[in-house]
Amino acid sequence: MPVEKVLLLTSPRHLGYVFNPLSVYYCFDKNEKLSLVVPEICNTFHERKSYLICQNDDAQTSFKACFAKEFYISPFTNLDDILHFEFSEPGELLNVQVTTKRNDQTILIASMSGRRRELTDSALLDCMRKYPFSNFLVSAGIHAHALLLWLKGVPHLRKELNPHLQTNILRRMSK
Repeated sequence: MPVEKVLLLTSPRHLGYVFNPLSVYYCFDKNEKLSLVVPEICNTFHERKSYLICQNDDAQTSFKACFAKEFYISPFTNLDDILHFEFSEPGELLNVQVTTKRNDQTILIASMSGRRRELTDSALLDCMRKYPFSNFLVSAGIHAHALLLWLKGVPHLRKELNPHLQTNILRRMSK
């Protein structure tokens, strides 16, 4: 079914800088039914990879899918680690969770939740006032965490391994 409307969950630019580790495109059909979710992961090199999650079940209220990561997100996770995505349908509340697993062991859980707000100039200014350095803090937090893992001697991978996995959209049907 063709896509008629797309909603985007992303971070706004702050002081000329933006870093979105995860942006999510919610795609709706002509009947306003959510039919497709496209999470786009961005690494600290500003490279992106998208994953395509299709709607299988008309009664489904959340989108779940698993993919081999096949993308250099962190030097401390393997390219064949499994990403488990779970997205609620956008409404008054929104929940997003991405879990990285290796051999059924959870390596990392990244989640966010929020409440719907109208996108107005005053709402944007309010967010800028409350969270003036959010993009910088996210980026700095990722690098600080990586430094701690490196100092602890956690093995890491070089980005140059398997460069062919750094492109393309991965497609899987949701389960």
